[in-house]
Amino acid sequence: MHVLINALHTKTGGGVVYLNNLLPFLAQDKDMQFTLLLHENDVKNINLPKNVSLHKATFKPGFWRTLLWEQFVLPFVARKLKADVTLCNANYVSFFSPRPIGIIHNNAQVINYAQTRGQKIYWHAIIWLTRLSMFWCRRMLSVAAHIIPFYASGIFKGTAPKVRPAPPACHLPASHNTQRTHLSVLAIGDFYVQKNYPVLLQAFKKVVDKFPEAKLTIIGRPVDKTVAKQIAHFIRRNQLTESISFTGPQPHPEVIKHLRHTSVYINTSLVECFNMPVLEAMACGTPVVALDLPFQREVADHAIVTIKNDETVAENMASAIVKLLTDQHHWQSQSDAGIARAKHFTWRNTAQIVLKNLKGLA
Repeated sequence: MHVLINALHTKTGGGVVYLNNLLPFLAQDKDMQFTLLLHENDVKNINLPKNVSLHKATFKPGFWRTLLWEQFVLPFVARKLKADVTLCNANYVSFFSPRPIGIIHNNAQVINYAQTRGQKIYWHAIIWLTRLSMFWCRRMLSVAAHIIPFYASGIFKGTAPKVRPAPPACHLPASHNTQRTHLSVLAIGDFYVQKNYPVLLQAFKKVVDKFPEAKLTIIGRPVDKTVAKQIAHFIRRNQLTESISFTGPQPHPEVIKHLRHTSVYINTSLVECFNMPVLEAMACGTPVVALDLPFQREVADHAIVTIKNDETVAENMASAIVKLLTDQHHWQSQSDAGIARAKHFTWRNTAQIVLKNLKGLA
């Protein structure tokens, strides 16, 4: 079977991590032939296994241009390459390509936090393209189970059985002996409303009130300028300039290095698909404090400290962080629980799920 992997939307973040880790295991199957379709600007982002072919697309990039290209040009490319199946590493598929199957990566409930008309139009487009793909395709995959009911709702309710969870994984070795930075806290995430940074900052301010030497590092891009301004204003008003640092975007190896050396990882997100940083933190043996929400439980089960999202959330989150920073037995217990939980997720298992569903289309 020849599978064309449509990676036109695989540019940054989780999609790149997913494909880079999955490809080597997919390529080991001797009954399968894989060709990776990438835009010429994104080739540098993917580590291509020797036995996977590459086909470069050369059109002018952009969301709507990409959408049009993959719907009206990609089907001809796929047939020219004699592909039997088109695996789309995105929420929606190239509808007229051979036997399309998509991998849902985005939780479009983010639309509830959209600030502009453009953002709302974008997420409405993602929602309906995903739902149409679920209706059109014989099979679909999703990196998280909890988002399937959102898309498979209303008139699309009957599409849910078509979708199989194929979660990301993590193969980082445990790092109990890593030297951790004293009283250090880490957060990862671009600046968006749904990342809930005001609660994170309020909680950390209460930590600093008890431990003035505590440090918070935030890895992420200031995508939403309004959120970025709110963060900057809070820091100035509360005199936290010396306590909080921003790294901007970081290569994945650097992100892992930060996770290995911090004392506590904090996540205040209100909406996620599969929360990869939480899994990676657990795999690094770093205790996690997060909101008690379904998407966190899907990744972590009971291996992290969860805080109810109510009016006392900042105070309770600060208390949880302080306990981890001061109680070594508690810290070690949470570290061990996270490592044990992370071992449930392997790229080999994910690859087997993907391969089984690809072969099911034969």
